[in-house]
Amino acid sequence: MIKTFRANGKLLLSGEYFVLDGAKALAVPTQKGQTLEVSALDENYLLWQSWTVDGTLWFECQLNATDLKILVASDQDVADRLVLMLQNAKMQNPAFLLKNGLKISTYLEFARDWGLGSSSTLICLIAKWAKVDAFQILFHSMRGSGYDIACGMTDTPIFYEINGQTPTVEVVSFFPQFAENLYFVHLGKKQNSREGIARYRAKAAQNEVSINEISAISKEILISKDLQVFNDLLLRHEEIISKIIELPRAKTLYFPDFHYGEIKSLGAWGGDFVLVSSDIGFEKTKEYFQSKNYRTCIPYHKMILSMK
Repeated sequence: MIKTFRANGKLLLSGEYFVLDGAKALAVPTQKGQTLEVSALDENYLLWQSWTVDGTLWFECQLNATDLKILVASDQDVADRLVLMLQNAKMQNPAFLLKNGLKISTYLEFARDWGLGSSSTLICLIAKWAKVDAFQILFHSMRGSGYDIACGMTDTPIFYEINGQTPTVEVVSFFPQFAENLYFVHLGKKQNSREGIARYRAKAAQNEVSINEISAISKEILISKDLQVFNDLLLRHEEIISKIIELPRAKTLYFPDFHYGEIKSLGAWGGDFVLVSSDIGFEKTKEYFQSKNYRTCIPYHKMILSMK
């Protein structure tokens, strides 16, 4: 018998960096995520295999289920992080993984360099399998605000806030009238979120004024009905983050001649996806980015799991 679990990917539309210090952030689950399958194995160990969206085996290891000792691994760092997650799940639920002889397979539905949450979806999958708190696995094995965990476990857009290690998730409706003007473009520069967080911490102490302003922008984005108002909000958000972390905007760096709307970085600045607001339609927008060798341009409604 095969047990199957699934978790959603994530995108943070507002509140990057400042969400760590309590700002209200607007986040959305994505249509693509990750699945995990558990089946019996005629061996005395756990066999873990992770597959990419194109069917390539990118990670494999063998673990002793009793003590989670790594017997063999194709990547030691990945194996160490996996064991930390499993150890925390086992601490929360001592009945989890009481026997050897299991095969665990994970399947990504998006490219690993897309930044949609290969780690966060894995945490959610382990939590669902072990019947434990996914946030506790995150807080004890990795760094981060946890908004990605909330997206992995929720099928609608959310407002996310965290106070210490206490998350607050508010389900919201985000279906802007101008959704057909929104796109996600992949920059092809995979960013390490841990490095982005470290830079933010090094550049800025907690700034109550900025936290409040980012929270206010998140609320205004949710209720905005006019594309130009939405663009102005994105620009204000970008300017605040740029000033704090002392990095130029993606639009300034790569698309200074994009005069058809606004471009906002998502997540750790400098890579992964940007949110594009454009008033020239999908085909012309796609042509603009393809002319600059950015091939992945996805309409908003094809990326987001639910907007209603």
